[in-house]
Amino acid sequence: MEFMELVVLLVIIGFFALAIYNGKITLFIVTGLFLAMFIFLKIYEKVKAQEAERKDAERTREWKRKADEEAERARELKRKADEEARIKKHKEEQERLFNNMITLGNKSLSVFEEIPEHIRTAEEYLNQAEIDLKERAFAPFWDSIEYATTSLGHFDEGVKQINNNLSQYTELIKKYDNIPPQFPLARKSADKLSIANSASGRMKVIVRSAQCDFHFATIYEQRKTNQILVAGFTNLAQALNRIEWQISKSMANLAKSVDIMSSTLNDSMDHLADSVDSMSSTLNYSMNETHSRLDDMAQSVDHHHNELLKIKNDQVAREKRALKMLDNIQHHRKPSIFDQ
Repeated sequence: MEFMELVVLLVIIGFFALAIYNGKITLFIVTGLFLAMFIFLKIYEKVKAQEAERKDAERTREWKRKADEEAERARELKRKADEEARIKKHKEEQERLFNNMITLGNKSLSVFEEIPEHIRTAEEYLNQAEIDLKERAFAPFWDSIEYATTSLGHFDEGVKQINNNLSQYTELIKKYDNIPPQFPLARKSADKLSIANSASGRMKVIVRSAQCDFHFATIYEQRKTNQILVAGFTNLAQALNRIEWQISKSMANLAKSVDIMSSTLNDSMDHLADSVDSMSSTLNYSMNETHSRLDDMAQSVDHHHNELLKIKNDQVAREKRALKMLDNIQHHRKPSIFDQ
């Protein structure tokens, strides 16, 4: 029995005792007392039930509030984890782009370093072809022409490979958010390759002179179907007909790609500068956060710059060696018998 019920019972007993003591107990009084006590108990039970419901509701709200807070903490942790994963993935992607650009540059530089040897070899075979033509050595002449054509074909393949690498490099610049590594071949280096045009033009003159001679022309007819599987050619006749045009086209495409790359690189640098300015002026960042991000970027750029400088110094040295070889070929070229 609860406390309030005990109190009511004691009150009823008290009323009965008082009524008996006074000698005035009646059915009406007893009934009234019972009704009053019954109503009081019902009201009390209702109030008690409402209080219990209120406490249950408060406990439910408190539980829901804690559950919501826990869910929000979980969502916040997930957002942070997702953001960290996104940043990590982006950083890895940027590193991959950087490494791919370095690889493309190094591959192109390696090809560029081989090009002087192809031109030098072609020039030597053309020198021999002129001697063979002068001495009327029919078969050896066409051997020399085949070898010279093959060397020029390797040159053309090298130029196309550099051009292909440069096109890929240009596309990577568009996706790279930082200062990209410089492509190791400048426009002046590409222009220097025009020395091959002189070699192909020289060969055209030599071959034309030979074809005007019946004996040389006869040997040519026998050998024009000889396989020359280089630079997309299938035989000697096709190579001789197209080599000069193909080299000129490859050189023009390379020059165009260099210009496109330079323009894309300038746009990329402008975009990077705009991003820094935009971040500095954005009102969504506090000054401390902005300064912190700028400091982080400055440190990253400084480290990046040192890394790029080291790579560039090595590439510049290799490029200069190749250019020097091209200069030597051009300056020490033997005068053609047709120039005399």
